[in-house]
Amino acid sequence: MRRASMMRLTAWSLGALVISVVAACGTSNNTSKETNGALVDGGSPPTKCKKNTDCTSKICGPNGICTTPTCSDGAQNGDETDIDCGGSCAPCDLSKTCNIGADCATDSCRDVGQGMQCQAPACDDGVKNGDETDVDCGGPTCEKCDAGSACTQKSDCTTDVCTDGECVEPTCNDGQIDGTKTDVDCGGPDCPRCAAGESCKTADDCTSSVCKDMGQGLKCQPPSCTDGVLNGDETAVDCGGSCPKCATGQTCKVHADCVSDGCDYSGKCALRRSCTAHYGGDTCGGGGEGGQGAATWESCCTTAPAGAGGVQMDKYKITAGRIRAFMERTKGDVRAAVRELRAAGKIGKVPNTNNSLMDPGWDLYLPTAMDGCDQNGTCGQHPDGAGGTDSELSDHFYGDTTKDDFEGIYSSAYRHVGGSIWSAQDQVEQGCSVGSPGTHSYWMDAATQLQYFGDIPAEQPQTIYDTKPINCTTYLIMQAFCLWDGGRLETLAEWVAAIGPAYFPWGASPSAYASSVGYVATSFPDATDVTLELPASISIEYANFNYSYQYPTLADDQYDYIVFLSAPGRLPKGNGPWGHADLAYSMFETTSDITTWSTSPKSARMNWANNGSWEGHGYGSKTAWGSNYLLDKYGKTSGRCVYP
Repeated sequence: MRRASMMRLTAWSLGALVISVVAACGTSNNTSKETNGALVDGGSPPTKCKKNTDCTSKICGPNGICTTPTCSDGAQNGDETDIDCGGSCAPCDLSKTCNIGADCATDSCRDVGQGMQCQAPACDDGVKNGDETDVDCGGPTCEKCDAGSACTQKSDCTTDVCTDGECVEPTCNDGQIDGTKTDVDCGGPDCPRCAAGESCKTADDCTSSVCKDMGQGLKCQPPSCTDGVLNGDETAVDCGGSCPKCATGQTCKVHADCVSDGCDYSGKCALRRSCTAHYGGDTCGGGGEGGQGAATWESCCTTAPAGAGGVQMDKYKITAGRIRAFMERTKGDVRAAVRELRAAGKIGKVPNTNNSLMDPGWDLYLPTAMDGCDQNGTCGQHPDGAGGTDSELSDHFYGDTTKDDFEGIYSSAYRHVGGSIWSAQDQVEQGCSVGSPGTHSYWMDAATQLQYFGDIPAEQPQTIYDTKPINCTTYLIMQAFCLWDGGRLETLAEWVAAIGPAYFPWGASPSAYASSVGYVATSFPDATDVTLELPASISIEYANFNYSYQYPTLADDQYDYIVFLSAPGRLPKGNGPWGHADLAYSMFETTSDITTWSTSPKSARMNWANNGSWEGHGYGSKTAWGSNYLLDKYGKTSGRCVYP
C-alpha cells in the first residue's frame, strides 16, 4: 500500500511541474485567444483574470493572474477527482469522488448509490486493502486465504501454514501444528498418529487408539492391557504379546500369545497346543471330505464329559496331525519334554495308585531327535560292544535276540511313530512296517520312509494321513503327548463311562450290529447302505468295521490301510451319548491302566480298551483287550486324552 501511494505522489508531483511549466510559458504567449478570460482555440491560460471562474485552475491570484493548479490550492482542478486529491494528487479519503481505485486511499472506488466515491475497505471489494494480506482475505477481519495467497502469519491461511509470505498446503514434516494435525506433524486424517503424551481430539489421532483427558487436556495415552483397545503388542483386545494370554479363537501371532500355548495355522488361538494344524487339527467330525453331506467339523481337541460328571475326554481319537504338532514343537526330543513336565510337577499318578504315569526309568526309551539317534546325530555304544547307525541298532533290537538287550535307545522319533524298534514285545509284525504304503498314519517323506523302514513311499498325501487317528506308537509316546497337551491318557473306566449304559455307544443291542458280519472291500462313504443292499438291521454308517470304509480310493492293487480308516468323527450316527466318536471299532485305544508295574517299560504292562477295529477285530463292550507291554506298537491301536 505504501508503494502504491508513493507512485501516486510521484505522478502528482510530475503533473504539477508540467502545469507550472505551461503556466510560465503562457505569460509570454501573445497568440492565445481569450473570451472573458477563458481559453479559446487551445491557447495558454490567460495571464490576467478578475475572478476564479476566469481561470482553468479556478483560482485568480491576487495579482489578477490565473494561478497554476496545485494539490493544495483548495480547488478541484487539474486531473483531481475531488478537491486536492485523486488523479495525480494524493489519494482521496472516504466519501470523496473518484474515478478508479487508485484515486482512493483505500484503493476502493465504488458507486454505492451516490456516485463513484471512495469506500472503506471491505472483504468483498475485490481489492487488497485495509489489513488484508491478499485480495479480500487474510488479516483479522476477512476470511482466511487459500493456498498461493499472500500472508504474514499462519492464521491468515485456510491451510494454517504461512511459509515465506505465502499460504501453502500443510505437510506432515513441516514441524508445525497446522492443518488438521492435533500436534506437531501428527494426528488428524492426513498425518501419522500421535505418540503417547501428544495432543489429540479422537482415538484415531493416537497410535494407541486411546485419547483421554487425564487432567492435562486430551492427550494420547500409552497402551495398556485394560483399555479395551487393540494396541501395543497385543494380538487381540487386551491380550497377547506382553498382556495376558488370549482365549481360544482370539487372534495370535505366536504360541505364547495363547492360554492353550497353541496359535493355529489361521492365526487364532487353538483349543489346545496340539490342534494348531488344519489337517488333524480342526478336521474332526462328520461330512465333508471322507464323509457324507456337508462338513460339520470342529477342533480335534474338543472334549465332552466321560459320563455324567466325568472328566473331560477327547471326543475324537488322537490324530496323526496332533502327534505331528507335538513332534515339531519338541523337535523330536520327547525325553526332554517329559523331564521338563516332571520338573514342573505336571506328571501325575496312575489312577488309584502311587505310581507315576511316566517313571524316570522309562526316559531312556524316549526319542531325543526326529532324525538320527540323538541331538548330536550319534548313536552311542551297545553294551556288548556293538555300535553303528540308528538303522543298525534298530535291526539288532528288532531282529537279533541272541545279543544282550540294549537298556535304552537313542533312536529317531520317526521310529517311535512307525515301524518296529523293540525286541521284547508281544506284537511281532504289528501292522506298522510290512513293506507296504500307509502302514503307519504318521506320514513321512519317501526318503525317510525308505531310510528307516525300507518301505515304498506312502500312497496318499500328508493331508490325508494327518486327519486319521495316530497308530503304530507306544504307550510312552501316547502318554507323553497327553501330558504335554495338558492331560493324560484315558482309563478303561473312563472309556466305559463314555459308552454309556447300552451295549453300543449309540444304544443298540448286539443283535443290531453283529461283529461277525463282514463287508469286505465296500466303499463307504462313496456308496450308501442302499446301494450296498445291506440288511435293514445293519448299517455301515455307525462304525468303521471290517473294511466298511474307503477314502480316498486305492490306486491299482496296492494295499493301503489308511483308506479303510475313517478320520475321527466321520460316522456321527455311532457317537456315544455324550458325543464321543468312534468309541466302538475304528481302533483300539491305549489307556493309563498299568496292570503290571515295573521300572522297565519292557516288562510293565497296560490295558487297551476293547474297541475292536476297522480290520475286523470284534468289539468287546466295556472290557479290556489283552495286557500289553508299554513298548508294544500296533497298527490298529490309537488313544485319546482326558483333562482335569
